[in-house]
Amino acid sequence: MTSTVSSLFARIMILVVLFPEIKAEGECDHLKTIEVTVKDGTLRGTSLTSEKGRPFCVFLGIPYAQPPVGNLRFKPPQPVIPWQGVLSSTKDAADCMQPPPPFTQINVSEDCLYLNVYTPKLKTLNGTLLPVIVFISGGAFYMSSGSINTYKPQLFMDKDVLLVTFNYRVSAFGFLSTGDDESPGNYGMKDQVAVLRWVHDNIKEFGGDPNSVTIMGQSAGSASVHYHMLSPTTRGLFHNAISMDGTLISPWARSDNPEKIAKKLARLVNCPTEPSADLVECLRQRPATDLTDTIYKLCLFFILVTPGYAPVVEKHSERNLEPYLTQDPLQLILNGSFQQVPWLMGSNSQSSVFFFVTILNNPMLLNQLNENFEFILPNMMLPESMEPEQKQLSLQGIFDFYGLDHHKLRVEQEMQFIDMTTDRFFMHGTNKAALLHGLAGHRSIYKYNFAYRGLFSTSLCASLKNYGVSHSDELRYLFQWWPFNIKLPYSSEDLEVRDLLLTLWTNFAKFGNPTPSKSVNASDSSSLLENLVWHPIGDISADNHHVRYLNIGQVDAFPIDSLFLNENLGPVKLNMAEDLLKNRTEFWDSLPLSENVPCSIC
Repeated sequence: MTSTVSSLFARIMILVVLFPEIKAEGECDHLKTIEVTVKDGTLRGTSLTSEKGRPFCVFLGIPYAQPPVGNLRFKPPQPVIPWQGVLSSTKDAADCMQPPPPFTQINVSEDCLYLNVYTPKLKTLNGTLLPVIVFISGGAFYMSSGSINTYKPQLFMDKDVLLVTFNYRVSAFGFLSTGDDESPGNYGMKDQVAVLRWVHDNIKEFGGDPNSVTIMGQSAGSASVHYHMLSPTTRGLFHNAISMDGTLISPWARSDNPEKIAKKLARLVNCPTEPSADLVECLRQRPATDLTDTIYKLCLFFILVTPGYAPVVEKHSERNLEPYLTQDPLQLILNGSFQQVPWLMGSNSQSSVFFFVTILNNPMLLNQLNENFEFILPNMMLPESMEPEQKQLSLQGIFDFYGLDHHKLRVEQEMQFIDMTTDRFFMHGTNKAALLHGLAGHRSIYKYNFAYRGLFSTSLCASLKNYGVSHSDELRYLFQWWPFNIKLPYSSEDLEVRDLLLTLWTNFAKFGNPTPSKSVNASDSSSLLENLVWHPIGDISADNHHVRYLNIGQVDAFPIDSLFLNENLGPVKLNMAEDLLKNRTEFWDSLPLSENVPCSIC
C-alpha cells in the first residue's frame, strides 16, 4: 500500500511541476492539455483519433475505489481517497488478478480498480450532454479486462456517445463466498456497482449525461447486466441495458455450492477449511499468484467445466449491511421485482464454437476428451447437485435429442455437439430470460439472434472450417476486438455489419429503441436500416409464448468444411421472426434443471 501511495504521489508531483493549468472544454483537440475535475481530484488525459478522424478525449486509469489489497481483499470496494494536484490519466491500469490467457501476456495486479473514459467532447457551459455507455467485459467471472488495447473505443467515438470501460475483480478475488459474514461474495459485482455510482456522480464533468446511462455487457458481462436489473443496489444508476450472449439463467452464471469451492481453494493453498474466519484470513495472507495459479486445478478438462466463481445470493446482517442480492434471482424475475428498463438482448448462433474449436481440430485433445467422456460430459452439461441416476437419464435424453454417440465425440457429429453445447450454455438461458421477463410484464425487450458469419471469425484462429458464428464474434464489429491480437481485414459485408451494429446499439443507448422513428436525431443510419423496424418481443402472456426477435444473418452462408479464403460471402440479411429454436428450447425446459423452476405466471 505504501508503494502505491508513493507512486501516485510521484505521478502527481511530476505533472504539477511540468504542466501549467489549462482547462479544455468542448471538442477534443490534439494540441490542448485536457483536464477534468471530479469529486476526488483533477485528472489530466490525452486525445486520440476515431475511425473517421475525429479527435476524442481519453482518460485512462481513473481510480474508482481504493486498491483492494491487504485487509481489503475479499471486502467490498472502498471509496477513493481524494488526491491533491493533477493525476495523470494517460496510461492503462493493470488488469485484475487472473490466469494468463493462452498465447498472450497480460499485466495483472490486485491494485486494479480503475476505469477509462472516452468522450468526443467535454462538458461545456450550455452544451448538450452525451448518452453514456458503460461496458462490462466478459471472461466467465474468472478473467476480464477493461483495457484500451482489448476494447478499442474508436468506432463508438463517431456515434456521439461517451464510453466507459473498467476492470473489476474476478476469480476468487471477486467471487469467493463462504456463505456467511466472513466472505459473503459478489465483490466483482459490487465493483461494478461502484463504477455505476462513480459515473452517476462524475460523468457530467466529461460531457456525459448521468440521466442517460446504458449498461452493456458481453458473456459474463452480459449476465452481469441482467443481475444489475435485479439488484436493489443499482436502482436509478442506469436507464437502458444491453446483454450480448449471456444471462443470469446461463448455467455458468451462478454458483450452486460456493462454500465447497472456497474449501477446495483453501486446501489447494494449504489453508484451513474451518472455521470460515480462519479460511478467509489465511487466504488473505497468501500471495495473489498462489490463488490465480489454482484456477485450472479447480476446473475439469481445461476450462470446459468452470470452477464456479459467480454471483451468489447473500444474507443481510450487521456485518453485511448492503448485500448485492438477497433473494433467488429467478423468483425475483417471476415476481416482477426488477428494473423494467429497455433491454436489448440476444445470443450468437453457434456460441460454443469459441470453447470447442481447438479440441475439435486437435486429435490429441479430442482423444483426451473422449478418454474422459463419461466423466466430463455429465459434469459439463448438468448440475453437480443432480442425483446420479437422474443425471444419467437426463444425459442419455440429451444425446438422443441431438443425435450424438453416448460414449464419445465423433468428428462427423461435431455440429450436433456445437448445437448441444450452445443451447445449454447460451441459447436456452437467453430464450428463457426473454420469455420470463415478458411474462412478468416487461415489454421493452429487443431480442436478436446474431447469425452473420464474417470473413474472419473468432473460431478461425484455430480452424479454417466454418463452424458458424462464435461467442465473441460481435465484439469485432463494436470494439475492433481480436483474439490473441491477430488483426485481419474486414470484407465489404463485414463493414456493413459493423456500421449496422454500431447504429442499432447506439440508437438504443440514445433512445431506448434501436430503430427509432425518423423524426428523432438517430445515429447516422446504416443503409441496411432504411426499411427496418425492430419490434420488441411482443405481448407475452400465459396464452401467448411467441417471442419476436431480429435475425441478423446473411443470404447464403458458406458451408462447413469450405476454405474461407475461396468463398464469396452472402449479403447481409435482416428479418423479424419469432420463437427462436423453439423445439430445442422446449427440450431444455423439460429437463430437471435448477433454472426450470415452477412458474405460476407461465
